[in-house]
Amino acid sequence: MSKTAHKVFSKFDLILTSNMESKNYFEELGGKNIFHFGNIKFLNKINFEVVKNNNENILKSKNFWCATSTHYNEEKFCIKTHLKTKEKINDLLTIIIPRHIERSEQIKSLCLEHKLNAQIINKGDKIFNETDIAIINSFGVLPEYLKYARSALIGKSLLEKFDKDGGQNPILAAQMGCKIYHGPYISNFDDIYMFLKDKNLSQEISTIHNLSDNLIKDLKTKKNLDQSKDLFDKIGETILEKTFKEIDNFLNYENL
Repeated sequence: MSKTAHKVFSKFDLILTSNMESKNYFEELGGKNIFHFGNIKFLNKINFEVVKNNNENILKSKNFWCATSTHYNEEKFCIKTHLKTKEKINDLLTIIIPRHIERSEQIKSLCLEHKLNAQIINKGDKIFNETDIAIINSFGVLPEYLKYARSALIGKSLLEKFDKDGGQNPILAAQMGCKIYHGPYISNFDDIYMFLKDKNLSQEISTIHNLSDNLIKDLKTKKNLDQSKDLFDKIGETILEKTFKEIDNFLNYENL
């Protein structure tokens, strides 16, 4: 590590980090007064009343789960999980929300290879009752589906090629009261997943059978959005309170 880096970071009087990994890096670089109180993304409050979906009726009547932020080849895992789960849950709908929606046609073709009814859903489209796999082909609609889902698989986590930069942000799905599932490659959001695991809100899965068994269990439970809202509002308020307190202490000390 260079002496220049040590000199640069030793000049900072206060450093607040979003995760422990960053805190450790700054300490190695010679920083001082480094604190980690939590990720400020937890501060985002959701007004569930304004989150609407024109497919609300079918989402409330169907057994469904979401696979979000999926990448190439992860959809195969989702499709096989659908087929396995459908052995026990006949009226099953799987909603795939790919990270890159330009792949929607490719995902649909993959579904058809497995003899599944696949439907690409553009903004405002209705999901047909006979649809097995709904592929979301629009931006900014993730909350509209997570609000009604009991389970969410977060992508960019299942394949070994994501070993160094795997993981997508699971906070929104957790705030929406979903049980979170992910693969072993989550280095980008390791701290957040660890926190969710401690709260029994997330679980690592490695096989189709493992995910399917958990989905079946989840589909038999009732979702409690109020409980989820209370939990994450409290988490966000705690992080904000500690952050402001430390900034206030620093400013008061500077003005002495």
